[in-house]
Amino acid sequence: MMYNVLIFFRWGGVIVITIGCMGVFIGEAVKSRLSPVKIIVVGSSGVLAVMVFWSLPNLANIGRSDSTIIVPDQPIGSYR
Repeated sequence: MMYNVLIFFRWGGVIVITIGCMGVFIGEAVKSRLSPVKIIVVGSSGVLAVMVFWSLPNLANIGRSDSTIIVPDQPIGSYR
């Protein structure tokens, strides 16, 4: 179930970021003509935001699993 929630969270975030980038494109197009530099900057920042959003749960999971190396899950002496 948690995996399904993670996938829903990831795709929902990607969709929201895409809608935001398209809103910036449309807003800039209404104000003035889009220059190629603005298109590249907005497009690359959108791609970077999606990459960070997509990898953030993986990084949190890696950090959580690595924290057991420093602070063990089991109490001193182990379970009996």
